[in-house]
Amino acid sequence: MAAAQALETTPLFPKPEHGSFDGCDDSQAEDPRLPLYRFLEAKTPAGRRYEQFTIFLISISVVTFILSSLFLPEYNDSPIAEKCGGFCDAIFFGNYDDNALAWLGIGATSVVEMFVVGEKKTNASLKLMPLLAQHILLL
Repeated sequence: MAAAQALETTPLFPKPEHGSFDGCDDSQAEDPRLPLYRFLEAKTPAGRRYEQFTIFLISISVVTFILSSLFLPEYNDSPIAEKCGGFCDAIFFGNYDDNALAWLGIGATSVVEMFVVGEKKTNASLKLMPLLAQHILLL
């Protein structure tokens, strides 16, 4: 009999036959990946706060991207385009290579952008941990 192929919609843990809050039955209670799964799926209070924080960061990223075009003379010929100096650009927008973060040598970036990217890397690492743990346990 052929094994079923996992799809993007296939849950990490199969749904139990009886209803439960987080979709995990008693046979999975000993699985060391379960607490991380519950956290990342916002099935714990801390997980819900982390999800809200992630949504907040995404919103901030979108807003700063939209506002950054107001401070570029190429896109906006009004006087406001000249108002944001190197320090303001380094904090919020990252439009110019020579802003206050030029000493990092990583090109045009901002503190907001670095923070959002760092959080996304952390999130991706947390999501890969169960897979790596499962692979190591199977060896």
